[in-house]
Amino acid sequence: MLGGTIFASGAAVVDHVLSEQLFQIVEEEVFRLIDIFDAGYELPSRANALSSGTFWMPIERAEEPRCAIEYVISKMYSSGELFQRIGVKGMHFSGVEWWFQDVSDGEQPKTFHTDCDLQTEVDRDGVLTRKRRNPSIGSVLYLSREGGATVAFGQRRNISIGSAALCPRLPQELVVVHPRQNRLFMFDGDLFHAVMHPQHPAIMRGQRVTLLMNWWVDKPYSPVAIPKSILTTLELERCSRPETFRPSLKGTARSARSYHGCRKLRTRRNFFEDLNDWQAQKLPQTLGKFGHQRAVLLKYSRELSCEMKRDFRDCGPSIEGDASDWPQWNISKAENPS
Repeated sequence: MLGGTIFASGAAVVDHVLSEQLFQIVEEEVFRLIDIFDAGYELPSRANALSSGTFWMPIERAEEPRCAIEYVISKMYSSGELFQRIGVKGMHFSGVEWWFQDVSDGEQPKTFHTDCDLQTEVDRDGVLTRKRRNPSIGSVLYLSREGGATVAFGQRRNISIGSAALCPRLPQELVVVHPRQNRLFMFDGDLFHAVMHPQHPAIMRGQRVTLLMNWWVDKPYSPVAIPKSILTTLELERCSRPETFRPSLKGTARSARSYHGCRKLRTRRNFFEDLNDWQAQKLPQTLGKFGHQRAVLLKYSRELSCEMKRDFRDCGPSIEGDASDWPQWNISKAENPS
């Protein structure tokens, strides 16, 4: 089955979220960190952690941030307006996991995934088990305009079953957010998402740089505290002027329930018809006319033709485990039947 429920996932897009002064400070700080890691620095990892390379800021540190990135996180935390825009009220976070990504135009963009914390444990019987948890909220601050769009699909993993399959099997809605300096994208932390290839590679050449922040109710296992050696090397200055942070939705409007700052688009096509493009991490032509600046909420038709239902049965449910996710389906061409 495709699954009968459309997941009305929360998402918000905020342009010019930081003042020009604070954005410049954060941008410089992230590029300093990139230089440190490019020089060969390796971040310590925790034993039994299946992922690494992220920092942890406990929410108690919001009172005394030690760098510009922590300052931004503390101000986001104190600004309930931002969280209310994706339907979050009264949630108490233990902290924020943060990291950065810099991807050149020649590199493969980040592929399909769900943000999670992975940890291995051995029980009393010697059986190896894997623990998996999702953050409550994911957020992306774009530091450059280069690169492809982030796409969050209206799908979540059903971790209550062994295969952790995506639900529903095909998404009926998704949010497309193109990079834009000082743009913030917030979304439900358990959503399936990826980065697309740029629509116009010749125009959007250069480093795609983002600051990523995952908000957790319970502390994940993998992140580590930012080492004092990095703080000392960076010679970071604490930002102490609240007026430099200006959460704003200027130029955006509410477009759908639990979606803000996104242009709403409905199509009679269904996701299966655009499957080949999505698998290749390319935006379908349906979205091409909106350019590379807009944030778009796309709602697909839920109806499949008889031919598509047959193709779906042939390629989907017969495959077990994570391979049952649509990015791994082996379909030569998903096209509109005559």
